[in-house]
Amino acid sequence: VTGDVRVIFYEKMIGGRLFYCCFNTAFIRNSLLQLTLKDLDKVGKKGRSICGPTFCLELLFGPANNTGYSSSSISIGDNSSYDSF
Repeated sequence: VTGDVRVIFYEKMIGGRLFYCCFNTAFIRNSLLQLTLKDLDKVGKKGRSICGPTFCLELLFGPANNTGYSSSSISIGDNSSYDSF
């Protein structure tokens, strides 16, 4: 993946969007991108109640593989790390 990316996060049980984030891959350092709550876009009431004021989203990137996943088949679990910068 290179260039501009948008990742949308949904609440698994009810299917509502929590938030999304847009970034350019140039901001990824050492295979890691960290985003605070203020870096996220369109954070709704449900998203804010889950995230909390010290929320930090960490996206870890690795080499591409040939498993055939598409964006519609990847499910991100509800467990997250809330470390700050």
